[in-house]
Amino acid sequence: MLYFKSCGRCGDGTVELGTDNFGSYLRCIVCGYTINSKSIRDEVDNQATRQTVNSNR
Repeated sequence: MLYFKSCGRCGDGTVELGTDNFGSYLRCIVCGYTINSKSIRDEVDNQATRQTVNSNR
């Protein structure tokens, strides 16, 4: 799957979702920035925690 103009580092790069023996990853085709699935899950969990804390105030 491709995500156009969605790179977290260069901002204009096309990011592809790929998998290998270690799990899923996102890699920018333009600059090569790569993030693994564990990092993605950690970031999603952190965002959910922040939203829960902010909604309880």
